[in-house]
Amino acid sequence: MNNDIKYIGIDIGGSHTKIALVTNNYEIICEDNVFYGNIEPNSKPSYIYEHITKYIDNLSKEIFGNIKGIAVACPGITKDNQIIGAVNLGGTSDILIKIQKKYDIPLYSTNDAVAASFAQFKKGSLIDTNNAIYFGLGTGVGFSVILNKEILLPNGLPVDLSHTSYLKNNIKCSCGKDDCIEKYISIKALRTKLNNRINEKYNTNDNLKIEIILEQYDIKDYEDILLEYADNIVTIIINQIELFKPDKVCLGGGFVKISNSIIFTMIKDIYENSKIFSTLFNYNKPEIIISKKLNCSEIVGATLLLENNLNK
Repeated sequence: MNNDIKYIGIDIGGSHTKIALVTNNYEIICEDNVFYGNIEPNSKPSYIYEHITKYIDNLSKEIFGNIKGIAVACPGITKDNQIIGAVNLGGTSDILIKIQKKYDIPLYSTNDAVAASFAQFKKGSLIDTNNAIYFGLGTGVGFSVILNKEILLPNGLPVDLSHTSYLKNNIKCSCGKDDCIEKYISIKALRTKLNNRINEKYNTNDNLKIEIILEQYDIKDYEDILLEYADNIVTIIINQIELFKPDKVCLGGGFVKISNSIIFTMIKDIYENSKIFSTLFNYNKPEIIISKKLNCSEIVGATLLLENNLNK
């Protein structure tokens, strides 16, 4: 089994980091997670670095000797393995540069939504799809475009949707701008609104997961919040459909955990009853699908991209 292990895969998120070993067949094993959702953004990179290096240092010499490279998916942009513009991680960080220097093996890093969309394109819900748009809904909003079977990377950079402005409600985003899309359709934004409603109504002070709220509380307590959330998502999806003309729209990230709930039903209902201008020109309305569970699409995708890079 040790001979099958070829890579270390890392998925750095705004609230947690996952690290694992990846086999020849892109199976993820020996997975470890660290959570830091309540830590200030500027303090997260050092915390993440300590966790990653501890994990790697604890690998046996035999396993580490078989490692061909480290694949990393993370928010924001990576340039020469420097993380840039990752608002939920304090902005800019050089922890990946330090990791590569410490272990002196190839390290490939990419945007998390790019990695996830590539995994779905090669191994998941977007196989045999020529054109698609991918939304990674979690702490923020990851976004990626597959155009003519290629990841769209203008000037080599991922397409950023999370920090484009949406409505004008003067809602301050952590990036410093107002009314960014992630304040409306991220899982974090929905969870915050639902908990605020429940805590106010029942005089509690909880921070419950969305799936717990859906299970334990009457939908009448918060149905308007869900409908508003679904309507915002559909509006944003349709805007991107008009721009990129995809064959499919794929929703992933933390949203997958609630994809069997009434929220996804609301999204599909609103979407089916909406109009898309492009359909006037014999363009078929694309299907909205959920990303296939691959035990971390971000790690699988980053590993596939690392492998492509090593084989050049």
